Amino acid sequence: MKKTFKVVGIIALAAIMGLTMTAAACGKGGSGSVSSGDGSGSGNVDGTLTINNLPGIGSVGLFPEVYNVSTMPTTKGVYESSIDTDNNIAYGKDWVKTPPYSPIALLSSPLVPFTQSGNFLVRIYLDADPGGYIERFTVTQFTNGSAAVNWNAMTDRNSLPD
Repeated sequence: MKKTFKVVGIIALAAIMGLTMTAAACGKGGSGSVSSGDGSGSGNVDGTLTINNLPGIGSVGLFPEVYNVSTMPTTKGVYESSIDTDNNIAYGKDWVKTPPYSPIALLSSPLVPFTQSGNFLVRIYLDADPGGYIERFTVTQFTNGSAAVNWNAMTDRNSLPD
């Protein structure tokens, strides 16, 4: 009888281990990893910002941010309060340093694609060499976290009245 219980126990243990390994191989349980994409193999994720007419000035770095602000700031003071950290809802995945600059993946938090729809303020830093940085912004319509902006139509921060 003791031998029978040992054999049943070993079979049960083997079955549990087998099921655990099968579940882990199928992506169930465990820590896993987070990924997302459009299935095309292009690396695009929900939440992209396409920037049209971006100037190719020397060595550049580009960093876009999205703020939960739906109206265009008209003064530097309103602009500064609009880009308060509490309003920041998405940002460029990386500081982009090489072309092509768009589409740029937008994340609402680490590894989570930005997927909101609505009007949001977009701010873009362009670090140009030579010449320092250029900061432009606009309010644009996002659909499922994606939008396109025209660099030439964006407002330069320095052009705002105090």
